[in-house]
Amino acid sequence: EELRQTRERLQGTIEEMEASREDVQLAYEEMQSTNEELQSTNEELTTSKEELQSLNEELVTVNQELQRKIEELSKANNDVRNLLDATDIATLFLDRGLAIQRFTAPAKGVLNLIPTDVGRPIGDLALNLRYDSLAGDAREVLATLVPVERQAQTDDGRWFLVRARPYRTVENMIEGVVFTFTEITAVKGLELELRQSRAWLAQAQRIGHLGSWRWVLRGDRVTVSDEWYRIYGLPVKDDAPPFPEFAAMASPGRDLREVVREAAADGPVTLEFPLTRPGGETRVVATTVLTATADGEPVEAVGAVLDITDRKRAEDELRTAHLRLGLASDACPARLFQQDRALRYVWVFGPPIPGTPEPLVGRTDADFLPPPEARRLAAIKEGVMATGEQARTRTVRLQDGRTSAFDEEYGPWRDADRTVIGITGRVTEIPEGEAGDGA
Repeated sequence: EELRQTRERLQGTIEEMEASREDVQLAYEEMQSTNEELQSTNEELTTSKEELQSLNEELVTVNQELQRKIEELSKANNDVRNLLDATDIATLFLDRGLAIQRFTAPAKGVLNLIPTDVGRPIGDLALNLRYDSLAGDAREVLATLVPVERQAQTDDGRWFLVRARPYRTVENMIEGVVFTFTEITAVKGLELELRQSRAWLAQAQRIGHLGSWRWVLRGDRVTVSDEWYRIYGLPVKDDAPPFPEFAAMASPGRDLREVVREAAADGPVTLEFPLTRPGGETRVVATTVLTATADGEPVEAVGAVLDITDRKRAEDELRTAHLRLGLASDACPARLFQQDRALRYVWVFGPPIPGTPEPLVGRTDADFLPPPEARRLAAIKEGVMATGEQARTRTVRLQDGRTSAFDEEYGPWRDADRTVIGITGRVTEIPEGEAGDGA
């Protein structure tokens, strides 16, 4: 019985051990599966670690690139700021809503801006610039993308050239408007002086009846003065005649290009020609042509045009007077002369006088008369200039052993203002037998 019970207990123990063994086997298999899962998880973690490490390296690289770009952007911003400061040009940046984004230091004085104006609409500010259309021009630039240029004056009298352009990003997006203000006060002053000079030149040309023209050979561009039109008897126009018509008028009978080439080679060329005005009146015109060259070739020519009709008439009258004077001199053997205030002979007419050198112009009595006689005549002539009264004397000249007596008469020589500028004299030889002892 005990053996049987022992066997039953043994059998139960064996069965329990078998069950325990199965449990242990199951637990081992579960642990093995868990170990495999842990190993797979470890591999995944290792892979994730490598991926994180690679991502971290990429982030470091991106961070370095961003840092480099920030440094480049900062340097570019500094360069732009220094460039704007170096150019000393007032610059104003507006956004699309016309609010102030930024401005350079010179803009403070031009527009009366302060740092707190950033972000405010430009239309709300009281600017130091007489430019009421600034906001309107900004809107026009935003609408049309066409730059606008104006001239405006500040309250203190300075002038500025204002340029408005669209503000473009690197992506070619329009983000606002940029205004630049360049001072042109000196230029405006020069423009005023130029206008005054042109007005004075036109007035001087009109008073002196002197016209002018300018011809730029490249393109045959011609400009003429108002007096040029008046000399030619034409109504004054803003534009010069067409070049073929102008060339025929400027150089009748000659090719103007040949005249210009001659002036370039030999210096100024003067042309004189008759001119028949539209009304039929004939005048005489003189044109002096000067040429500017480049590399030996004429590039520009200018002409001074003068109506010399009155001068020509005076010359004709003078020639006639000289002819008549010559005829009179043949009938009356007297020598006429004029001396300036220094008693230099400036004009002599008539037969030569014995004992007098030729030519006489430019000399004084002291150059050929004995000193006592020269001093005596100088005293008489100076008295004539001082008193304005005529004087008369006799002189004796010796030539080739022959003595001749002369009757000399002096009178004051006056200019158009009746101012005495010298003397006018007459010397007549006294025939032998009529000469006295002299003055």
